[in-house]
Amino acid sequence: MGGSITVENDLTEKVSVMVSDKKGKTITGWDISIKPGQTYERKGDGFQPGKEYKLIYASASITNNRSAIFYAFKNPDISVFEISKLKEQLASKELDYLLNQVLPGVRIDTHTIEGKKYPESFLSDALLAHLVIHAVGADMKEAIVKCTRLQDSKVFLPFNKDFTGEFRPGQVFKLNIEHKLVKQKGRLKSDLWNKEASESSSDLEDQGPTRFAMTTFDRTIAYREWEGWMEKKSRLGFWQRRYCRITISKDNKNCSLDDGIIMNYYENDFSLTAKGSLKSSEILQVELVENSTSRRAFKLITKNNRPQTFRAPNKKTTDRWLRILKQYSKSYSNFDIVSMSALVFVFTGNMLREFSKRLKEVEYSSNQWICRAGEDADDFYLLKEGKIGIYIPDETHGEKFLCFQQPICHFGESAFNAFEDEVPIRTASIMALEDSKVLVLQEKDRLVFMRLFGLEPEDMADMLQLGITELLRQVPFLTNINDRDLDKLQLGMRYQSLEAGQTLFNEGDAGHDFYIIYDGEMNIARYDFKSQKEQILKTVGKSDYFGEIALMVAGMPRTATVVAKTKTLLVSLNEKTFQHFVKAANLDMAAIMRQRIVFSFKKFKIPFFEAIPTECYHELATECKIEQTEANQVIFRAGDPGDKFYMIFFGEVSIVVKGNEVGKLQTGKYFGEVALVVEDTPRTATCITTVQTVLLSMSKASFRKFFEERPEALADVELKIAGRKCHIKSVILHPLGVELFSEFLKKEYAHENMEFWLDARAYRKWASGLTEPEDLKKRHDEAMRIVDKYIRIDSEQQINLIIDMVKEIIKEVEEGKEDEKTFAKVEEEVVKLMNAKLGAFKQTKAFDDLMGSCGGYFYDKAAKGGMDSKVKNLMKARKRRS
Repeated sequence: MGGSITVENDLTEKVSVMVSDKKGKTITGWDISIKPGQTYERKGDGFQPGKEYKLIYASASITNNRSAIFYAFKNPDISVFEISKLKEQLASKELDYLLNQVLPGVRIDTHTIEGKKYPESFLSDALLAHLVIHAVGADMKEAIVKCTRLQDSKVFLPFNKDFTGEFRPGQVFKLNIEHKLVKQKGRLKSDLWNKEASESSSDLEDQGPTRFAMTTFDRTIAYREWEGWMEKKSRLGFWQRRYCRITISKDNKNCSLDDGIIMNYYENDFSLTAKGSLKSSEILQVELVENSTSRRAFKLITKNNRPQTFRAPNKKTTDRWLRILKQYSKSYSNFDIVSMSALVFVFTGNMLREFSKRLKEVEYSSNQWICRAGEDADDFYLLKEGKIGIYIPDETHGEKFLCFQQPICHFGESAFNAFEDEVPIRTASIMALEDSKVLVLQEKDRLVFMRLFGLEPEDMADMLQLGITELLRQVPFLTNINDRDLDKLQLGMRYQSLEAGQTLFNEGDAGHDFYIIYDGEMNIARYDFKSQKEQILKTVGKSDYFGEIALMVAGMPRTATVVAKTKTLLVSLNEKTFQHFVKAANLDMAAIMRQRIVFSFKKFKIPFFEAIPTECYHELATECKIEQTEANQVIFRAGDPGDKFYMIFFGEVSIVVKGNEVGKLQTGKYFGEVALVVEDTPRTATCITTVQTVLLSMSKASFRKFFEERPEALADVELKIAGRKCHIKSVILHPLGVELFSEFLKKEYAHENMEFWLDARAYRKWASGLTEPEDLKKRHDEAMRIVDKYIRIDSEQQINLIIDMVKEIIKEVEEGKEDEKTFAKVEEEVVKLMNAKLGAFKQTKAFDDLMGSCGGYFYDKAAKGGMDSKVKNLMKARKRRS
């Protein structure tokens, strides 16, 4: 189950709790007794999601043991249960989990049974088969029990209102789309794997269903969408209608598509036994064999040399199956290679075919050079199979490794810049890092191709260069890199094309690549925890870029899901390639990191940093650290001393007080800031990550270091956060605070203290570092003025000092030994005198207005009746002066 499970005994007597599995074996750590008012907390690792367990709990007043059978749920964070509501809370968690697992298998359509139509319905047989095949139910019996739970919860409604009994095969049901939990989980969406069947003249009947699309992406169930009707060609040449499904093998525990899939085909959509199957590891090549407006067919060539041919209703459905299956193909035709490369965005269909015909396949052994820097660049290359390494010249006339490239990449495009009297020179060397196959367009074939389509060298160069260098110049952290280094960086870029609706990556995935959109549009979406829906944040298009943080923090979780809105070509840069490039170009990686942190400050709009000029953010960024945490990791506990402030760069943090979760903070929020300004303040809550989370942290020492030369800005921060716990210096160093406190002291007949402090502070700043005789004379005169006005016994605004300090200051000044520190001790003494008045000042309307002016955490505008007009005028005057 994962996460943390807390059971709280809210009864007035001791309660015994025991949990056992289906075989009656007690789960480790779950045969317990809890006293009244106490809690029991334990990790949920002993439970396997989807498996059945039995709960028994009893007390002195509960004469019969209370029990409940439940299916374990996924528990990514903290679950708190109260004994008095234990069964209800457990049932709620179970229902939430079952909805996540079962709803993706629901296919809604109009069904006709014995001449009767059932619109917007689904067949129990098809859903049960889906659940058993995908191991949501261990067998048909368990699948029926799980669906019955949803029927009992009014999620599934029998089409026949008179129907009673459990969910079972042979029934017609409706999905209650008005159910509150169903609305939260997602919505009905066209089932594109079958929807377009009516677009063709095929004898396949029009399925036209919708499916339930979950709002939250879960990679462990996403592949279950990949199913639908096709036709399979038999050995005798007949087309047979089959229902095809993609499944994950039982030994693939991580449900990773990278570890392989199985394509199964069944006689119908409720069969449990496949007519046949094909493992992705057996696929050698996927080949499109029929291309027409009515229907399309593709052939799977396998290791046993027995091709299997399938026919989909139309182009869109065929493209979806090809997109899935081709990623497991071991080899491709020349046309496939060209069609999957970036060339598909710059060549017409006819150009692609003619270009493919002229490519020659050349094999290279591991560690064999394909081409060398300094040679004539007269050939163009496409990597078909294997892996190549790109090496660039260094300052020692040797070569540095830049990156490796895999299929399908192209290189040597500078060959198209060749004129009769001038051939470009290669700027990099290419080596086969393993046995590889490369498609080569030689000079003579290149010239024939260009003449065929009336192309000039500059036309081809513009098409194949793709303007990547210009795109790179638009990226902020690359703006200071010279053209020569940008050309090197371009060698490490990779091209990736996506079809409309195809997901590039999901929120939470580990990031390893930075992307620039060359052509097309993409939607950036994020799951909103409040509405429990995925929301499109924005649509990005040509020349836009994203994911640059992946180049700076290895494995940084993606902060959003990115899906192609239209057919899109991306140019990507891998983190390892970037690291090699940084070394080769002698870039300052720390400066790049600071730039990204500065962007986060501006984006997150931390209110108590508002007083800091944005040009100072770079310096502030140097005091921050990036901390990566796993799910369920305790950041700090209630009662711990506060020594750090945190911003959530990505992820979620749960706030727990006395065992109860009181809230959650997501990306862009911050916490722990009180520790920066209020001394000896223990943490008031426990903060625990609920998912993999990345934090920006700043220690108290780093915070103070940054503000050493910015006391006014520090005062603003402290007033915002500390409120009535603020120190005297936070008030008198604040531009508005000093004016309001001065007005207060006048009424208290203690204004001479403030006037002295202001004069002495101005003297200290001005007098530092003076060496010229004329300046020293002025310093002496100013020191004497301060002594005469505030220090002497008969001064007009004498401050209250002990007699020894008065004599010491007068003697030092009269003997001409004054310096910038002459009044430092008196300053501190006067601050203590003013501090005695601070408590009374905090009770005034002026202090409340000060809190309001700086956005204090504890200021209640409505309760305070608005800001005084005099304070507003002071604020306006300060604004005019600034």
